[in-house]
Amino acid sequence: MKANIRGENSEVSMAGLVIDHGNPWWLSPNVWVVPVANPGEGPPGELAPVVNQQYYAVANVRNTTDADILNATVYFWWANPSLGILTSANATQIGTSSVSVNAGQTNSTLELAPWTPSFVNNGHECIIAAVVTGGGPPPAVLDGANDPTVAQHNLGVVLAGQQGRFHYPFQVCNPSRVEQTFVIQAREAPVEEAKPFFKTQHARDGKLGKHGFLRTSCPDPEEYGHAKPVLDGIRLAPFSCTGFTLVGTVEGGPVLVHVTQLAGDQIIGGLSVLAAPEGKEARG
Repeated sequence: MKANIRGENSEVSMAGLVIDHGNPWWLSPNVWVVPVANPGEGPPGELAPVVNQQYYAVANVRNTTDADILNATVYFWWANPSLGILTSANATQIGTSSVSVNAGQTNSTLELAPWTPSFVNNGHECIIAAVVTGGGPPPAVLDGANDPTVAQHNLGVVLAGQQGRFHYPFQVCNPSRVEQTFVIQAREAPVEEAKPFFKTQHARDGKLGKHGFLRTSCPDPEEYGHAKPVLDGIRLAPFSCTGFTLVGTVEGGPVLVHVTQLAGDQIIGGLSVLAAPEGKEARG
């Protein structure tokens, strides 16, 4: 299935300040978190935040105009690992920061209200940032696919257990006012997209085995063989969510797996999972 991946940041002069998206768009290198003890850490920052430890959120903001823009507000949220466009209704605000960016330049801004990852998701939360100029309110829709002022970093990190098995629960959500039917699929990321998250010596070592989706949040090992890498016909009521778990095996080194949600031929949501065997951890 050939899908149209939306959200590849185009130059939108009307936006003024933007937070550039990633490749794919839900892995923006311009949104990250840092430990309170090391606020100067650069991207990709802390890949696997630890439950009950404190972090600051950071965003790198770019000025697309030929004039300086002063005292813009950057809003930060966290959300449960999920596919679909996030809104302020199902994301929790972390805090805000102020940023000024000279014409044609970039500037990073640090949010100074400490964020503590929840034990519910074992620290695996999506981080979203939005930049707003002119003292306006935060956007109601956090459209990380198409809005150049909004970016998200939706990455989970898991260590494989016995026989290289890993699992990662997440949600599929319908952000629309009407019932929709979706397809979800998983694929191994190309090496060039995975490199920022790997230790150099392990960048080509990993091998992804059989993988796919299950309905249960904590699957038994014998269920792994029933997982399918593509599920279609997922029908959801307006503004509703349902849970799935990505399962698979990995050997030799870490692998990055992209999980995408499609409506028709459009990818409307995505998250990525970095799975690593014991002793072959990722960067960070």
